[in-house]
Amino acid sequence: MRSPWRWMLVALLPLSLFVLWLNPRKDPHVERVLDHNFATGVIEDEVFLAELEASGPGAVEAFRGEIRRRFNPLLQAEQLAFDWFQPQGSTASDNSYSPIQIFETRRGHALRGLILLGEQALPAQRDVEALLSSSQESQGLGTAALCAMRPHDPAIISNAVATLRGNDAFATHGLSGNFSKIWREPPPHLPALVASLTNGNAAVRANALRSLARYGPKVRGHAAAIIPLLSDPAPVVRPLAAYALGHIEPSEAPRAIEAMLVEQEFNHGKSVGWIDLEPYKLYAELGPVARAAVPRLEQEFADRKREGYRGPIAFALWRVTGDCSARITEALAKGSESRLERFRLLSLRGLIEIGPPASNAVPVLRRVAQDPRVLIRRLADEALRSITRTAGTDPR
Repeated sequence: MRSPWRWMLVALLPLSLFVLWLNPRKDPHVERVLDHNFATGVIEDEVFLAELEASGPGAVEAFRGEIRRRFNPLLQAEQLAFDWFQPQGSTASDNSYSPIQIFETRRGHALRGLILLGEQALPAQRDVEALLSSSQESQGLGTAALCAMRPHDPAIISNAVATLRGNDAFATHGLSGNFSKIWREPPPHLPALVASLTNGNAAVRANALRSLARYGPKVRGHAAAIIPLLSDPAPVVRPLAAYALGHIEPSEAPRAIEAMLVEQEFNHGKSVGWIDLEPYKLYAELGPVARAAVPRLEQEFADRKREGYRGPIAFALWRVTGDCSARITEALAKGSESRLERFRLLSLRGLIEIGPPASNAVPVLRRVAQDPRVLIRRLADEALRSITRTAGTDPR
């Protein structure tokens, strides 16, 4: 009686090995940064890099594999089946992502990973070049990835300058947004990025502001190019102009705060999601200088609609006023468990800075310290150590 089962198992073994060969074990760190769950928000660069460091040299090969994938008949069949069975009117916010969305997001994240790895990603150069020749949608991130692999090559720099001053919307968009990730210190060709602040595409202008803001005070002297964008017709641009101005030129802080307060009053909810965070980053970075923003911050903190999303507001109030009362630390504790990653990072850093007065956050931080993401765990552990450092107790 056992013999047929034994032969069946023997027959299934090669099939199992074949399936394992088709689906090799994937690195969990790489998979986390290729995540296609749009509901959790953008993966922050520092979180991305922490996962890549934990992954090691295999990350480049994993990203090359994603870039080599093409939209084939099997994927097309999956998309047709998805469209057939998808309930009418459902969207990505319903946690239902189409095969095409997943495919394109993973490819985009792979290119982003190559940009962050910089010259370490040079083995992927030919793969990126082949992708650029076949996919217009990948021109932006692909062009940026090639620049990141060879950032000191005169031909690469010349091409980057021409792209930033040109009319290729895809390439200019990707390069302007990643400029400061490719060239970590302001390079001699920075004027090409500043010139893209006048690009006719609002997304390019916004991305150029993001890159300039990352340089911070290192690029002082460009306020004259940023100030006109405070009244830009595109709502996606104006808050970033205020943030960049205040971050780059401390002497312009009052103007930046005033402009940001206007955006919070009249532009809230009419732009993309990051506007919900950018004001609080500005006020927090300026600290007590941003006291004019306190009434607005208090009003938003008291808004019941923001229950569960007060972490960044609490962080700004702490930095501006020094308030580390229970209401602030409770909001930061909740923020550290937010589904939005950038909310979590600000909240955790607030708890680290506050230290012992945030002891009510310890139970939450113990849960957060089990998070699968490397940087989230690291910050939660740091917050626990900061809070318990004077008590002499075990944070665990």
